This record gives sequence, C-alpha cells and structure tokens, in this order.
Amino acid sequence: MRQRIVESATEQIKRYGFRKFTVDEIARDLGISKKTIYKYFTGKGDIISTVVDNFLEVAKNTHLETLETDGGVLEKLNAFLQCPIHDEVPTWLIAEMQQYFPEEWAKVYKFKQFNKDKIVKMLAQGIHEGFFRSDIHPALIEMIWERTIDAIFDFNFIKDFDLTINQALKMLQTIIYEGIKNNSDSEVEKA
Repeated sequence: MRQRIVESATEQIKRYGFRKFTVDEIARDLGISKKTIYKYFTGKGDIISTVVDNFLEVAKNTHLETLETDGGVLEKLNAFLQCPIHDEVPTWLIAEMQQYFPEEWAKVYKFKQFNKDKIVKMLAQGIHEGFFRSDIHPALIEMIWERTIDAIFDFNFIKDFDLTINQALKMLQTIIYEGIKNNSDSEVEKA
C-alpha cells in the first residue's frame, strides 16, 4: 500500500505541484481513507520527502546501470546525460522545489554532485584513452560541466529559452564535444 500511495502522490505532484496536491486527492485516487495514508506517512511533508527520495533512487540506479553497459566513453556519457528520467519532471516543478522545499532541493543537489563525479571520471577516462583532448586541463572541463549543469537546473534559464532539461543537456554535449566554431568556410577564416 505504501508504494501505491507514493505512486499516486508522484502523479498528483506532477499534475498539481508540491504545494497544491492534497492527501484527499491521493485517498480519492486510491479509494482509501486519509487515515490509511497516515498509517504509512506522518503528513504531506513526509509524502513529499518519500516521493523525492524514490525519484532520486530510480534516477541513481538508471545512471549506474548506464555505466555498466558495454560501449565506449562517449556512448556511456551520452546515455548518462540523456537519461529519460530527466523528462519526467516538469521544469516548473524544479522551480517550486528550489523555492519552497530547500531541504528536498538539497537532496537533488547532492544527487547532482554524485552525477558530476561520475561525469568527471568518464571525461578523465576519455582523456586517458585519447578520445578527448589532453591539452585542456580536466579541472577546467569539470568547472564548465558543473556550472553549466547548475544553470540548466535553473528554472528561469529553462523557461526563458523554452527548453527541456534533456534538450539543454544535448546542446551542452554538442558544445563540449564539438565546440562552438562553425566548421564551414567563413569570412573570418578567409581574412
């Protein structure tokens, strides 16, 4: 029953947000009483915390599975960054969490640090294997990744440019892998 409550709460949160979903809606959705919900959770805050924990655990396992797959560094890095779970969270919900639920956002930030550490290791492996350039200091690449990921998870950035998290991450990959220079002949090259 606990898992069914978490699943219903997850859907309610995606639809209405952390602040507007209600325990009554979960009870109605599952055809149970609020009293039954309170056998498993102390209140709405406990439900929110469990939903966030559950989501982050699924995301972490998905990312770890990606690292265990066959393939080179680039394939693993692409799969890691283009995780389908990113698209499950509406960007407005991220903003609501950042603004009104800082203790839950701290969990997301910790998860981002876990991801950053994995990405840095993959980049280092790519440099070691000669896939990525060795003439660029890894600390600089790490700093670019970290600050860019922070910007991508800033609701205003995503909203202002009408992007999903996965779209922004895909563009980041392109910039990191290929740079921003247009490879076609340009007036600058001719000069």
